[in-house]
Amino acid sequence: MASTTSPRSFQLEHFYIVNPGQLTMQVFASSRGVTRELIHECTRIAFIAPPPLRGGDFNQVMPAAFGVFRGETVDYIIARAQRLGDGTPVAHYMPVPSIVLRWLGGSYTKLETFINQPINTIKPGEQPPFVFEPTQPNTDEQNEALLNLMRYTKSNTKMIGSLLGGLVQAMGVGVINAPPSLKDRLSFVEGLLALLPVPARVAITICTSVVDSQQIRAQFKFFDAATFPPSYIVYDWANRRLIGGEPPEDVYSKFVVSQLRLDTSVVVEQTEKSARTAVWRAMRKDDLANALAWIARRFTLDSMISTNQPAPLQEIAGVLREDPTLPDDLRVAYAKHLVTRSLVDGDLAHTDIIPTISAHNKDVSDAIFVVLEAAAAKMDTAQAVFDMVERWVLHPPLGVDVERWRPLLSLAIQTRHAAVMATNDTSGLLTLTERLVETPAALGIERIIVQLITSSYRKAYEDARIARAIFLMAISHLPMGGLQRILSDQRYVAQLPPLIQEAIAYLVQTATRPPKPGILSKAAESYGSEVQPLILGRLVEWAFNTERYDLLDTESLRGMVRVAASSYGERFDPLFMGMTQQLATPDLMRRMPNDLLHRLITMSLARGHFDYAVRQMQGYQDSLFKATEQWQLAEIGRVAIREAPMDVEKALAALNAVRESSLRPMLQIGLYLGALEGQKWSPEMEPAARSLATFWIPERKGDPRLIAVFGVESALRLLHVTAARRDRIEALQLVDAIVKYALTLGGDTESLSVAELFDQVYMIAGWSPDMVRAILNAFCVYVRGAHSESARQVALHMGERHGAAARDVLEAAYTVREIVSGHDLVTFSEYVSASAELLIDWAAVYYEGQETPPLFKLRRTVQGTIGGLNDSEKKRMSENFGLIAQYIMQLYGVQQARTNRRSRSENEQLRAKLMTGSAAPTTSLEALTWIGAYFSQGRVAEVSLGREAPPHIFGNRSLNIVLLETDHLVELLRGLVRAFPSDTGKENRLNAPAFSSAAWSAEIENAWALLDLVSQRQIHDVLGSDSQRLARILNLIGAKGNDRVLQDSGPGRQLYIGRQQPRTVIEVLRWLQGYFLGVHEA
Repeated sequence: MASTTSPRSFQLEHFYIVNPGQLTMQVFASSRGVTRELIHECTRIAFIAPPPLRGGDFNQVMPAAFGVFRGETVDYIIARAQRLGDGTPVAHYMPVPSIVLRWLGGSYTKLETFINQPINTIKPGEQPPFVFEPTQPNTDEQNEALLNLMRYTKSNTKMIGSLLGGLVQAMGVGVINAPPSLKDRLSFVEGLLALLPVPARVAITICTSVVDSQQIRAQFKFFDAATFPPSYIVYDWANRRLIGGEPPEDVYSKFVVSQLRLDTSVVVEQTEKSARTAVWRAMRKDDLANALAWIARRFTLDSMISTNQPAPLQEIAGVLREDPTLPDDLRVAYAKHLVTRSLVDGDLAHTDIIPTISAHNKDVSDAIFVVLEAAAAKMDTAQAVFDMVERWVLHPPLGVDVERWRPLLSLAIQTRHAAVMATNDTSGLLTLTERLVETPAALGIERIIVQLITSSYRKAYEDARIARAIFLMAISHLPMGGLQRILSDQRYVAQLPPLIQEAIAYLVQTATRPPKPGILSKAAESYGSEVQPLILGRLVEWAFNTERYDLLDTESLRGMVRVAASSYGERFDPLFMGMTQQLATPDLMRRMPNDLLHRLITMSLARGHFDYAVRQMQGYQDSLFKATEQWQLAEIGRVAIREAPMDVEKALAALNAVRESSLRPMLQIGLYLGALEGQKWSPEMEPAARSLATFWIPERKGDPRLIAVFGVESALRLLHVTAARRDRIEALQLVDAIVKYALTLGGDTESLSVAELFDQVYMIAGWSPDMVRAILNAFCVYVRGAHSESARQVALHMGERHGAAARDVLEAAYTVREIVSGHDLVTFSEYVSASAELLIDWAAVYYEGQETPPLFKLRRTVQGTIGGLNDSEKKRMSENFGLIAQYIMQLYGVQQARTNRRSRSENEQLRAKLMTGSAAPTTSLEALTWIGAYFSQGRVAEVSLGREAPPHIFGNRSLNIVLLETDHLVELLRGLVRAFPSDTGKENRLNAPAFSSAAWSAEIENAWALLDLVSQRQIHDVLGSDSQRLARILNLIGAKGNDRVLQDSGPGRQLYIGRQQPRTVIEVLRWLQGYFLGVHEA
């Protein structure tokens, strides 16, 4: 839009238009670069009209109107408007960049000739660019403009300040009843703008003639009509008064008017000085009011600093921090004033800018150092210097070197110390030492503090307060040798608290008795919790360096974990490292507390040294613990990380180091588990829980050994996490691990019965029917393999708690488990086959068609059986016969009770269903029948008791074989009795099966599926025939028996002592019981 031919010459696009703002508006001349969009923008937002006609004739004094408007796509628009000879309004528009107006500097009177140049002389068509050569006003021109303004307003500076304040605060400002003179009007504007810095003048838009205020977009307007907006601040030129809106409060206007009252030249000087500052504030995007308010305040502060008047510290610091236009000499003056006043007032916060300024300005740095050096050498200001420099050193600005200021710290201490020592000022020494106790090591003043301690500690012989301060300084700053020398002075130590005296006695080895537990930890508490970690760390360091390991007890080690987590932790890193390397030896571990190792690990974790902690455990794993002892190290790691003071973020970072290590899986599991426990299984720890699950389920199988090591509660918590994300595979693998773990128990876990444990597992993981079925199948594994009573409790408990679905599956599993006596079907088939044959041989002796053996013959038969038994075997044989008789009668009793509750037809129907597998058994004899029918495809197996030769009571078995087979028979019958008990209170078991036919069939099929194909072929037919035969012979023997013969009186007694002839199997079993126990009477 504009080009320059010299530094102050601009070639500008421009155009002329007829009837601006009307429908007949038309461009009649323009330069080549003018576009339709530019014309539209200029005529829309920079409308201007010629001055109104006066008396029907043109006003020759003011033939043209002039305006400066802000553009949208261009910076500014200069416009002038006149009338043609026939009265037609015409306008001349010229878009200009802001640099043009900045060069003009508000001296609009220089444009008067251009503004009044007749437009009717312009030839229509293309025009050359307009050459504009603005010149900035010089000092004389600006003085003249201000004097004209004073003349126009009769030197009413208050009124001038109100008009200027309105402009600065972006309010509308206007003039009415102005003379119809373009020159006067431009001079008035020029005078007001001369009160502003040159860069700020471009912000004010003007228009010299306005009839309709709504059409003109300018801030300062000359109204040629009696109406104006009520919010405008308006100067009535003719009557020399303000009307319209309320003038605003404005800092800059007040300041510059105060300068105007002195002399116009002062205003010109100030505006020229502030030009650079005004540009800087404009670059900050400040509005005009804020920019000029800053300038006004800067002028005020400059004056106060130059005359050494107290200035507000915050504002001084603000100028130093923000204002790049501050001259170098004033910058030094500002900085010196800020530091000097801060030392006097004790308000040090505002001086934090000094190190930053000094780093970039050597003059400021040198000047401030001289000021502080002098102040540090004075008793009255030495402490203030110390406090100020301490702030700078401890909190240095980013990238700023504060080393130059450190010597001032020592100088200030020396000044104060010399003064109190020279005057023997105990109170002053106490104040100084107590102040130095709080100084951190980062100040780097250890050397001067060591000198102070060495020269002052004897002052503590009579004053416990000074002794305390000296002790804390020594603990904080002295190297170990210096600390030991001072604390070996008994007169000094006598002023310390008793617990510290006692601890020191052991450290300097003057105490002879064994140390009390926690002696170092308790001594460290003598001066409060804030310094307790520091004191304990130094005392432990002393004990460690002198190998007083007997003082490093549990309390001390626990305290060192708190030291590691405290603000003092970093300074003790060498101690922590030394302890972890030297204390973890087999010899020392025998003498040190049991929790030594986990405390050493926890210290490293508390320091955030996760990789080092992993290396520690790697060393312990490889050198201190055998492969079979890894679970012990895992528990140590678990406790160590659980007790480490860490948040979730640090805990996950520690586990990341663990995951990337070569620690054995058992130890890694312990660490993951401890971290989860330490963070109370927080949801944010889910990544750790996922990783832990991968360890608990190696090769996709649950590992019950881990539960044995880390506890069932941990497994349940992990199951909770897995269930929360509905991970079916991982959840079932954990359930499997828990079930396998339960099988290793005698019936109880740590605090839960197995039934209660399974109840929790069911509640946690049974989130869907599919999961419930899978969980119940897992519980069946326990029921099949656990101790009988434990299995029974689980089946009953789960059935009562979770209804028919759980009862159906688990009762079936329990019943089959008891039927087969906990064995697989191969062993069960062997027991069934041998037992059926033995019982049939017995029954054949007392079959109706056989002659009952007389008593003497029976005795001779038994006595003549080959094989020899020792006394214990005879006793066991006797017990077996008694139990066999008892179990047979119990089985028969349950069967009869069930049969008697049914009609004959119902019994026949049930038998038919048992043979087809369409009904579940309700007794053990029915269960044997069902099994036989299942494996024989429904074929009936008969029992034959007839014999051609007289049967032998033991057949062709030796006594040893009889003992073995009766052992098996007892075990088999015991399981059959437990499968369908006859206890009172279990009538439901007699009235209806506790499980469905489907559940019973599924359980038998599961037992069958566990066998290999060869085994299945070997026992298939045996199970089909002998199971039925066993059921039949048990029922037959029971039917002929009488349980009264089992009593220890009457016939039972006579049989037991061998004086009565047996006539049934049950009776002969009673007789044999007495025979093998040796109670038969001769």
